[in-house]
Amino acid sequence: MNFSVSDSKTYRRLPGLAALVILLNLFFLSYQAWTSQIIIFHDSIGYENLAGMFLRGEWKEYFLTGPSREPAYSLLIACSMSIAQWLHTNHLDVQIMLQVAILTVTQILMYKLLKKLQISDVTCALILLYMGLSPALTSSGLILFSEIITYPIVLWLILALSHAWSQFQTASLQRNIINAFSFVLPALLITFTKAAFELIIPTLLLPFIWKSYLAYKERLQKTVLNSLIFIAAVICTFEGPIIAYKMVNLHCNGIYALTDRGPEALYGNTLRRMAPLSGDRLKSVLAYMTGADVCARLYKDRCEYWGYGESDLIGANKMNEMRSKGIPREVRNKICIRESIQTILRNPLQYLFLSGVESAKILFWESPPKVYYAVTLDFFENIYNSPWLRFPLRFAMAFICIWAMGSSAIRVWKKRKRIFDTHQISDDHSTALLTLLAIAAFGLFHSFFLILPRYSLVVAPLFLALVAWQFDSRKTKKTITS
Repeated sequence: MNFSVSDSKTYRRLPGLAALVILLNLFFLSYQAWTSQIIIFHDSIGYENLAGMFLRGEWKEYFLTGPSREPAYSLLIACSMSIAQWLHTNHLDVQIMLQVAILTVTQILMYKLLKKLQISDVTCALILLYMGLSPALTSSGLILFSEIITYPIVLWLILALSHAWSQFQTASLQRNIINAFSFVLPALLITFTKAAFELIIPTLLLPFIWKSYLAYKERLQKTVLNSLIFIAAVICTFEGPIIAYKMVNLHCNGIYALTDRGPEALYGNTLRRMAPLSGDRLKSVLAYMTGADVCARLYKDRCEYWGYGESDLIGANKMNEMRSKGIPREVRNKICIRESIQTILRNPLQYLFLSGVESAKILFWESPPKVYYAVTLDFFENIYNSPWLRFPLRFAMAFICIWAMGSSAIRVWKKRKRIFDTHQISDDHSTALLTLLAIAAFGLFHSFFLILPRYSLVVAPLFLALVAWQFDSRKTKKTITS
């Protein structure tokens, strides 16, 4: 391939193009934030109440009445409240501007991850532009839900893990421990935002464990030692604060957990899922997978069965029944888990099938939150909630994500020997492997419960990274062929 002088100058200017896109997105998001108003509704009420407790220093009350929610997002709201008191303004105005800043930081970290995947600057700019215009991602910055703070953290998580992967074979003892701490910090932050990451984080260590096993077979003692040091440092520094937090919960409220919603939600979703699966229910659950609004258009009231209302009611009724019998709180949780497992074993094939359907919901993340969570200009509401954009974009992005996941998995599989070669320096394929693993683990561990569209937004930046990786590789192949 031949490059002219002008081509070379253009190439050097492209990083500036990415910066320009981020700046334009910042102006766009700031304008939306300035003309919008957050409405406190549903889970937002709980986040606000906890933030008020943190602001007043009522930590003992938080643990005595919990563990109902993870603390990280409410702590951010408490910071907004504190700043607002100092500025004599509304804390929601401060919060929404902080969330715009978070979206901007997300784009910067996305650029870093894309460069780690060796994506061209043009493709980087396109992905960043889409992030700034995405109805789901931008709308999530205008409401009071915790998904917003996971975007930069999940990208930070993959970047830190990829950096550790590239160095752990040859790094010194001190460097491996530093890399472990660098990974554990975002791991703890995201776990105290979304408790499911308590299971996802150890899953991300599987490639390190496998590579250390291969090094052991080849008698590469330094690589084995480095790997074991990194894994041990991660487990100790990650599990230590998690266990301490659970112990405080156990002491204050008798529940050894990050939150107490898990067993009840597991029971409610399991019993709802394991009811006899008729033809109508099969059609409605497949439609509900793509979105409650799509299902409602096709099957109307029959879709309500697959929503959170039904599973919450089943779980709450079970808990109330046991509470009326005087069963202790920790015993109630164990009963919910035990009876859920017994119910699954009666028809495991149906459970596996519907769990797969539940997991597939993460593909349909491009679904903006409903309008009653925020008041925005009619212009934006009419565009983001119009059928001509809402449904085609959601389905198009779902198919693009399926293509990106499948193609990335194939590329990673073909390069598996190179990725796990104990003498090979890390490349973009290893970063793609870690990104794929994070998405797969997220879908797997959430499939036991109910996945709402906003839950899926946590891994939306990772999906876009894989889309860029595949798009860029196809563009490169086409350029070379021509």
